[in-house]
Formats: sequence, structure tokens, C-alpha cells
Amino acid sequence: MAEPKKNLKIRFEGRLDNLVINYGGKVLYSYKKEKKREKGKTEKQKAAQSKTAITAAFCSQINQIPALKYSWKKWPDMERKPYRNMLAANMRHTSPEHLTIHNIISPKSQYEYNNFCKSVTSSEIDIRISSQEFSSINTENGKTFSIIVIICFFNSKDKSKESYKLLTLCKEIENFDQLKTYNIKFQIDPEKQKEFKEYRNCIIYNTVLFSALTSGPQKWYSTYGLEFVLNKPEEDEVK
Repeated sequence: MAEPKKNLKIRFEGRLDNLVINYGGKVLYSYKKEKKREKGKTEKQKAAQSKTAITAAFCSQINQIPALKYSWKKWPDMERKPYRNMLAANMRHTSPEHLTIHNIISPKSQYEYNNFCKSVTSSEIDIRISSQEFSSINTENGKTFSIIVIICFFNSKDKSKESYKLLTLCKEIENFDQLKTYNIKFQIDPEKQKEFKEYRNCIIYNTVLFSALTSGPQKWYSTYGLEFVLNKPEEDEVK
């Protein structure tokens, strides 16, 4: 009686990259894994990545000021770290090129004001807080309060330069007087003045916190950004 031929059995576990099966000098099976084509990022992906990077840079500036960082502990989610709260509140308001007037440096509070900045030049920023604004916030006289300003420069004259830049300014004022109007000047040092000349526009963000810069504030103003034109386009300047 003739012996039955044994069947060919092959078992393979793991990844198949390049597999060739020969039997009796013949190729029974050949598998070659196709290399995945590297796909470039879509415009939508690039925009999302840019928005994330700009928002993260903005929140990093906020996070470096202890009093401002403290104010973000509970809003919008008290279970998150302050930095995560900053990101959550700002991400959807950022554009792929720069921040917008809807970004915020302090969380929402019951004390709201549009913006305290009255004028901007390359040498100084003028902040004005009148007794009328202070009348809405109930706090004791004699305390220290802090003013924080963050500037986002954008629309560079030279398109080869960064699409935006950030600058942070802080000042503490002692002996708060609710009946007094404060005209506060932030002087810009010569090194920083070049940003005012290199960019056509800027957005000023500011807030007032009732504490020293290193303390935990119990009260603060929530505000939005205010855009200023720093330099008109060259064609307008010629006219």
C-alpha cells in the first residue's frame, strides 16, 4: 500500500514583513509588505498644531506669575492644574497666526471690565483705573494690588520673522485707595521697543489682582484683550 503524502503545514506568528515559502523548488507563497507612504500634514492639522503652540506659549507667560497662576486654580475645573485650566479657557479663541481679543489672562470673576489700557506707544503703555471702576469691587483700603499686562505683537513688517511675539509687564501698587484714580505708566526699555517697530499690530491683555505678585489673590478683574495699530502698512505711510 502506498504511503499517503504528508501535507505541508506552516505556522507563523508575529509581524509579516517579507515572507517567501519554497517547496520542492517552487515558490508557493510570497508576501512583501508595502511601505506606507509618508503623508504630509493637512492644512487643518498644521493650523491646529500652530494654535496649540501659540496658546501654550501664552499660558506659559501667565503661569510664570504666581498670583495669576493662583487665580486659575478653580476655573473652569478645580480638579485640573492651573496651567491646564488656562489652556482649556484659551485654546478655542486662538487663531493659527496669533492670539485674538477673546483670549484671557485671568479667569472669569464677578468683577468684569473691558480693558484698562488707554494708549500704547513704543516707549510706554498707559493704564488708567478710575475710582468708578473700583467702586464695583469691595476690598479694603491700604492693601497692595498688582497690575499685569501681556502684549501679543503680530502682523510683522518682515514676513520672514516670527508671526507673533509676547511681552509681559507687571507692577505692584501699595496702599490701595478706592476713591483714587490711578494713571499708571509702564515704561518700555530700549531693547523691547524694537518689537513695537517690527510689528504692525498688538493686542493688550491686562488685569488687576488684589494681592502682591507672589501672593494668592482673593479678588481680581476679568478682562478681554484690546487691539492697537502700531504701524500702518507702508503704502498707507507713503500716502
